[in-house]
Amino acid sequence: MELPQALGWVGLVALVLLLASCGGRTGEPGVARLRAQLPEEALGWRAVDRGELYDQESIFSYIDGHAEVYLAYGMTGCLARRYAGPQGEADVTLDVFEMASPADAYGVFTYDRDGERVDVGREGLFRYGWLSFWKGRSSSSVTAEADTEAARAAVLELGRSVRR
Repeated sequence: MELPQALGWVGLVALVLLLASCGGRTGEPGVARLRAQLPEEALGWRAVDRGELYDQESIFSYIDGHAEVYLAYGMTGCLARRYAGPQGEADVTLDVFEMASPADAYGVFTYDRDGERVDVGREGLFRYGWLSFWKGRSSSSVTAEADTEAARAAVLELGRSVRR
């Protein structure tokens, strides 16, 4: 076998191995894939829609004033999903921020560490209608517009549904 032909085969094998190692990826950001995994309902709170997706540019339209913090920690995407409460209960919002690395997810999580420890994600914290936690490459929060016992239970349930 001549050298140019042998190099051609080596290149072809390398390309096949490279493509095989990319198997299972859809090209969708992780938060877009997560959208399909979230529950439509949690303890009476029902999803209003599929959830809004934000990238590094559009995030300013969602959290203007705090977007810089997430971007400084390598935010690659955000999923925001609203859940309407049952009669007499306020709405709940679930936000999942996908970061560049687990270290970045932890970093943005540590930006505000107030709250009571709860068993949600990694180092989950709950205070007055607000749950925050990190897990893998994501930093997440679930916020109730009013802090009732029912809303607290729904917030914790929705937080536990984030399997990142």
